[in-house]
Amino acid sequence: MTTQSNATQHATLISQANMDSSQLLGSLDSNRTGLASATVLAHRRSYGSNDIATEHVTPFGFVPLPLNYWLALFGMMLLYIPLTQYVKSWYVSRYGV
Repeated sequence: MTTQSNATQHATLISQANMDSSQLLGSLDSNRTGLASATVLAHRRSYGSNDIATEHVTPFGFVPLPLNYWLALFGMMLLYIPLTQYVKSWYVSRYGV
């Protein structure tokens, strides 16, 4: 029975290895957060290729954050810091704490 189960596992691995990129993208979407497949889709759109680009994908499916994220974070911090300072000053002057 062990030989049969090993053969079944081997056949399963071979069939998984033969999946085309669209099937692989579907399995990435269902098994992970979808970030890894987004990188693959971006690669396919830019290069018109079915090759899987995993140079920026970690084992957990993380990808580098886009520049817009960092710009938004920087903008929020520029607004948050003076606002909290103002509220803190108002609170101290009003309640004398």
